Amino acid sequence: MNTNRRPVARWSVRATAAVLASVLAWLASGPVLGQEPAPAVPNAHLDRYVRAVRETPENAFYRYAAIQTARRLGVEAPSIALDVPNPDRWRGQIYEMTTGAWAIQETLQLDRLAGAGDVIGPSTVPVGSIEGVTTPPVPLDTLLAGRTPVIESLAGAVPHDFAYAHFPRVSAMRKVLDASGKWGGHLLAAYTLNGRDERLRQKIEGQLLLASSPELDPFYDLVTDGIAVAASDPFFAEGTDVTIVFRVRNQMLFGAKMDLGRRGAVAASTAKLSIVQEPYREWRIDGVSSADRSISSFEASKGDLAIVSSSMAALKRVADAADGVSPSLAGSDDFRAMRAALPYSATAEDGFLFISDAFVRRVVSPRLKIGEARRVRCAVSLQTAAYASLMFQAEQGRAPVSIAELAGSRYLERDSLRCPDGGVYALEAGTPSCSVHNRIGALTPNLELRLDSVSTEEAESYGRFREQYKTYWRRYIDPAGIRVRAGERLEVDARILPLVENSAYRGLLDFVGPGPVNLSTPQLPSAILTLDVKLPPPPEPGRDHFAYGVDSHELFGKALGDHFSIQVGDGEPPISTDLGRLLAETGFGRFDDWILFAPLVSALTLPTAVVVPVRDATSLGEILAQFRAKVASEAYKSDPWVRVEGYRIVEGGARQVEAVTVRFFVFQWRIYYAVVGDRFVMATSRQLIDDLEKAGPSPVAEGALRFEIAPSRWKRAATSMAMSYAEDSRRVCLVNLPWLNALRAASPVGARDLDDWAARMLGVRFVCPDNGRYAVGPSGDVECTLHGTRQAPRQGPRPQPGSPASFILERVRRLEATLSFTPDGIATRVVVE
Repeated sequence: MNTNRRPVARWSVRATAAVLASVLAWLASGPVLGQEPAPAVPNAHLDRYVRAVRETPENAFYRYAAIQTARRLGVEAPSIALDVPNPDRWRGQIYEMTTGAWAIQETLQLDRLAGAGDVIGPSTVPVGSIEGVTTPPVPLDTLLAGRTPVIESLAGAVPHDFAYAHFPRVSAMRKVLDASGKWGGHLLAAYTLNGRDERLRQKIEGQLLLASSPELDPFYDLVTDGIAVAASDPFFAEGTDVTIVFRVRNQMLFGAKMDLGRRGAVAASTAKLSIVQEPYREWRIDGVSSADRSISSFEASKGDLAIVSSSMAALKRVADAADGVSPSLAGSDDFRAMRAALPYSATAEDGFLFISDAFVRRVVSPRLKIGEARRVRCAVSLQTAAYASLMFQAEQGRAPVSIAELAGSRYLERDSLRCPDGGVYALEAGTPSCSVHNRIGALTPNLELRLDSVSTEEAESYGRFREQYKTYWRRYIDPAGIRVRAGERLEVDARILPLVENSAYRGLLDFVGPGPVNLSTPQLPSAILTLDVKLPPPPEPGRDHFAYGVDSHELFGKALGDHFSIQVGDGEPPISTDLGRLLAETGFGRFDDWILFAPLVSALTLPTAVVVPVRDATSLGEILAQFRAKVASEAYKSDPWVRVEGYRIVEGGARQVEAVTVRFFVFQWRIYYAVVGDRFVMATSRQLIDDLEKAGPSPVAEGALRFEIAPSRWKRAATSMAMSYAEDSRRVCLVNLPWLNALRAASPVGARDLDDWAARMLGVRFVCPDNGRYAVGPSGDVECTLHGTRQAPRQGPRPQPGSPASFILERVRRLEATLSFTPDGIATRVVVE
């Protein structure tokens, strides 16, 4: 059993990989025009790269190296390197469904590009002439009717079309960030084992010359009174503007702290820094920045407000909102409606995140969608140049001095570097950069990029995106708000206004019907996983709704109650089942197929019970009689493969327990069923029926769907679970080794500095999720001190104490996620204890 999930918030990285795959295929198929084959290098290089591709087919660098080396040698590219798999699109999961993360992904459509492909024509179409998403605005007058919103004052200083987060104190923000970091980097994402660390928090704090730590909490809480964080787009990993607005109690102390930080940065930096001092209306802007944007901090103060931003353009947008020159969130009806549903309270929340109607329209607009596609296309060129530079340094023993040298020595094809915005590519100590888009991991924010006109191909691509978007959101673009409390336990409440129209949530609504129900059910004391689901409305009477002798209209419309519970009990499975993967994968069919399929599969190896309240005992008795008759007729069929039998267990007592056995070839499954109090119970173990009679109810929750994982109840399953997490950690860790070996071969500074080298060349750092360390082994290759090498892997029986991989095993007692359909829209609640 495995409860891991995939990452949720790296859409453009996946898109980049997809475009990179097409570039690699182009490199392999297109001839080199105007160049004669360079003198052949030893075939040992090609053999090494091909062998690496064979051993690590997921590694994009070795694919590029094999293809480009073949071109340089004037030979046919190896077929194994050309077989580039298509990247998976983001797919929703049960956890993402119940937390609302799926709805946020669908509204922003971050994994769908619309614009710059590999080849585009001249920019002749004014971007302002392209029709954007025309979904009508939310009817907020009905949502606000009779309600009084409670709004924090800093909402008046944030542009209405920016993403927004508010924290009552700096210390509260740090608590939320710490909780988010422990929970897979995203408060609405299930825990994820990840071997790559983009260090977003450290990168942003370093850019802004701000730091959040427990030691600084007393200072910030003393001199500030509330903090807001804003951004004009959600592409934090690639590079975006981040602006922080403080309500300041002591402007002198705050200004002195910022000035000290700027002076320290200037003194410590070995690069040339630009110092900025300029007025903006009544604001005075002080800033310092580096060419590569590793430092980019601009600060402005007026009255009791202080603005710190990584972008001058963003700072001025925020100042405009604070001055009332442009619309702010505080005046937006959708924000007011959200704050009516989730009123501001400094004691009730540690953080509040809001995605406005205007922000969504900004993200899916022609200007940003095409502009981001252009940035991604440029990022592909930068990554291609980085791969070429790594090859050159590994084979030549020095850094290339220029792009021209890489192209002249045939490590790079010039035509593969094409910035759609006309940027010029250059190298600095082997690291590529673009004069327009900067570098990998710190791309120039979209807000600072000018886009007046686009090509016909880009306009047509956006038109296709617009039509696809309408199929997801046929009625409205839905704002989303998320309230966070991060104390002894983590509580996350999300609202998506109004009811979303995309296919997944529509499928759930069609299945269960509108309106929440009380999902409280007797719960097994040993339940390690529980899924409570509202029962669908009964089928219309008068139609043929018989299944295995049972009239489903009578069963759901009269005999049974309004919900059911599937509970998987603690146990040591004789056969390992990856329950987490089953929960994560969709596509089994209709919503009611895949939402139920995963837990039911666990019944093959783990004790499982299904509990349903009884509405009419007489009707249920008649239906069970019909079922027994059907089973009895099946028992005497002469099928050599499948046999079904039913019988009553004679054991005395008032309760009648019956069983059905299903035999397939030599395998046999036994299901027990009985009425226990006011509940109908089916179970794979006779003991579960008695356990449920004594069980207390599950936590009270009203909704359509409730999902719970309880690691504190992993007793017999603990050993298997720990081994499963350790295995996942090993798999993730060993994927990093080929990358580290490629970096080490090209590194001018040795393995000890591979972290910074990886960040410069690839925009990420490689980490072992089980706290292992990477070092050069006796063979000369990089290996993990805990997991060894891909050729000789090893691991412990459980994740290392204190490692991210052991977080659930060590710290989490229970995780509960509940989803409800309300008149306002979708409401979700997540509790992590």
